[in-house]
Formats: sequence, structure tokens, C-alpha cells
Amino acid sequence: TMTYHIQGRRAKYIGLKAAIRSQVEILRKASKICDDMGVTIVLEHISAAPGQFEILDALFDKVPSLGFHIDVGHANLECGGVNQTTQFLKRYGKRLRHVHISDNRSYRDDHMPLGVGSIDWPTIAKQIKKIYRGPVTLEVFTEDPEYLKLSLAKARKWFR
Repeated sequence: TMTYHIQGRRAKYIGLKAAIRSQVEILRKASKICDDMGVTIVLEHISAAPGQFEILDALFDKVPSLGFHIDVGHANLECGGVNQTTQFLKRYGKRLRHVHISDNRSYRDDHMPLGVGSIDWPTIAKQIKKIYRGPVTLEVFTEDPEYLKLSLAKARKWFR
């Protein structure tokens, strides 16, 4: 599995249609190469801004072999404080191939320890587990190993 971070912010500068077109071109070529190697490309979104859904819809439509990679912390960004994981799972759950988890307070992608930010982890984990039982990456960036241990214990509890 290979993750491709969609280029949503590029649309601000070159327009949404041009941003989508350029990514489709790249992903079609990469997908063909990856298919030959037995590798699946999964798309990871960068926020929960409405443009993310439009970009993902277009890329999945134009390159049907792509999988989906949800980043729960990203799903909590640019969304008015309402985590959009549910909406991502409803739209792309059948394509879900990987999950990133970290916390934030919906302003920045802080990669905080689980339970420190504003994400309702028990609810989110339950939604993810209904459709996905694969790898989950704990993306907590901290100098203090105790925060990492605490986050790992919480993740194991919620995602088992």
C-alpha cells in the first residue's frame, strides 16, 4: 500500500479543476505502475474542508483502482469544530485501506496525544471498526514517551 496525500491546497492557486486534472494525470500513471507491482495507492485527505470531498470524488471517479486512507485528525480540521470522519466513512468506507489517528483542537494538525484534543475517540473508533479491521497508525508527535504510551493504551482499548 502506498499513500498519496491529495493536493487540496493547490486549488487555491491554480483552481479546483486544474488541481484535480493534474492529480488525475499523475495518479493514472502511478496506478498503472503500482498495479503491475501489486501495490495499491490510497488517497489521504488534508482536511475536512468541502473541497476535499469534491477532489476525492473526482479522483476516485477518474482512477477507480484507488483506495482511501482516512486521517481522523485531518477530518477534524477546517470543519467548524465538527469532526467529519462519519462523512468520509459514508462516502469512501468501501475503499478504506488505512487509518491515521492523532488528536487536535480543530485548528491545526497538532498530532497531539489521544484524548487531549476535541475528537470523540470512542465514537470515532466504533464507526471505523464497523467497516475496517486493518492497520491503524498512531501519529502522535511528542518528546515525552509517557504521552505516547498513554495514547497507545487508549488506541488499543478503542480499536480492539
